[in-house]
Amino acid sequence: MKRPTVRQTHAMCESLNARAVIVLAFSKDGIAGASYGETKLECQQTGYTLDKIVEALEGGLIPVWATPDRAQEERRAQEEGDWCYECKSPLSCCNCDRERAYTLESE
Repeated sequence: MKRPTVRQTHAMCESLNARAVIVLAFSKDGIAGASYGETKLECQQTGYTLDKIVEALEGGLIPVWATPDRAQEERRAQEEGDWCYECKSPLSCCNCDRERAYTLESE
């Protein structure tokens, strides 16, 4: 996946008649983003906001590739201890070694 460029975000900002934009791109391999602000301050602010959004996505605070049902299933699995910490999914959906998943949980 290619990263969105500042030129692309600038073009989006102009076409939307906005002061600032944040662009996020998703693939199964990760997340890429770019931001643009009309002024230096707005550019810094949207860059900071983009960093916080990516941190939350990578930290699992904002679900990616989830439906509301899947997000609810993940919360239930975490609360009930039925969670694989290796692949970050409910054990019912786990693709890794179950022994390793249980070992990580108890560490």
